[in-house]
Amino acid sequence: MKNLKKTNKKGQAIRKDKQQMEENVFYSKTCVTRSIKFAAKQPSKEDLQLLDSEKFSYFLATILARDREVVAVNMTITPIKCKVYIAKNGPWSQKDKDFIKKIEKTLIKISKDAPISNQIYERDDIKELYLATMKHCSHKLGHRLNKLRTDITNGMSEMYIKSFLEYAQNEGISIDDIFDDKKRPSMSSFCNEYYQVTKNDPNAPKVFLRHIKKVGSYISHLTEIIDCACKGKYKDLFSSIETNLLDFCEEMQPISSWKTIVMKYISDEKYEDFKNTCLEIREIKSRLEDIYGGINKQLESNNFNHTYLHAELNVLTKLMDIDKGSQGRKFIAVSKKCCYLCRLYIKFIQSKGHKFVIFGSHNKLYHKWQLPIPFRKDFIPHASFYLDEIIENEINHLTSLRATSDSDPESENRDYKKIRFVRKMELSEEDL
Repeated sequence: MKNLKKTNKKGQAIRKDKQQMEENVFYSKTCVTRSIKFAAKQPSKEDLQLLDSEKFSYFLATILARDREVVAVNMTITPIKCKVYIAKNGPWSQKDKDFIKKIEKTLIKISKDAPISNQIYERDDIKELYLATMKHCSHKLGHRLNKLRTDITNGMSEMYIKSFLEYAQNEGISIDDIFDDKKRPSMSSFCNEYYQVTKNDPNAPKVFLRHIKKVGSYISHLTEIIDCACKGKYKDLFSSIETNLLDFCEEMQPISSWKTIVMKYISDEKYEDFKNTCLEIREIKSRLEDIYGGINKQLESNNFNHTYLHAELNVLTKLMDIDKGSQGRKFIAVSKKCCYLCRLYIKFIQSKGHKFVIFGSHNKLYHKWQLPIPFRKDFIPHASFYLDEIIENEINHLTSLRATSDSDPESENRDYKKIRFVRKMELSEEDL
């Protein structure tokens, strides 16, 4: 009996070591993939018809995200409660908690008086929530407003800019007001109004319209949330609302060296040339320094990688844990499109019968991405197949450029300029 127990423990230890080794290789590949490739493919968008509760989650995710944060939200309606699960890509601060609690209390207060007319916006608690929201989103609103200001500065002679400025002037907003940071809240309100008027204008560039929409989204989405709570049919829903902030999950993962992983895809004699090619491309060199802490011996040394569970997968994991028997659709709203690996994971669990849905993906590659616990063992080989494909294709692509420039010296600058141009195009996808 004792020998049997020892054998079982030994077998468990071997399986655990094997799993840890597989995870080590997986995380090592995510680092290499990120270092040589910014995005796996072009951004994608899901065509979804949202329920009212799903729209609420989407609106809430927008106003909760500040600075460069990503926030994910799910609203789950039970027979006795309306539970809202919220996660973000970092730890919760006390200011975050206070702001979310203020939203919760205000919605409960509104629901007690529902149904309510438009006079709701004269109430002191609504004015306080508006000011608190503008303060919470101030930095991110400023970042988005700066993009719009750049559009205006660079396009003063364009008719669509002249129309925008004329409309603003008629509303009592001067060019100085647009560039005054103290006027951010009023600019959000104005852009929300202007977008409704001009969103179908074929003469206005899509990028310009998108920047207007994003500046106006804060007041737009806050108004939508308040309007929902004012309706009599949602009285019971919001009177029992309960917000749940999920803990930020992070881990330090051991990873193999960049050289060790790259050598799995390339011969010894080609390694140095490939490395030099990468170091000559500014964007790749910068990512190597960021991921591995340097570009010399660091690329040949084992290391540790700080990973965290992305917000949408944090919410997904929580929902799978508390509602294992449910077969219904579960929508997770995210303040920013999800990354390539998040989309790959969600598609994978959909194939297992789970009906989680999310709005599109920017398909960027992140080395700090953390594996969720559900289906981890099965997902590693599935994801590794695609990571292998990306690494192999990018190595072949960069190696071929090196070979071309070696045989035709005049093409060297042209080839590297082409790569840099492509990288800049990829970087611009942050707008999406």
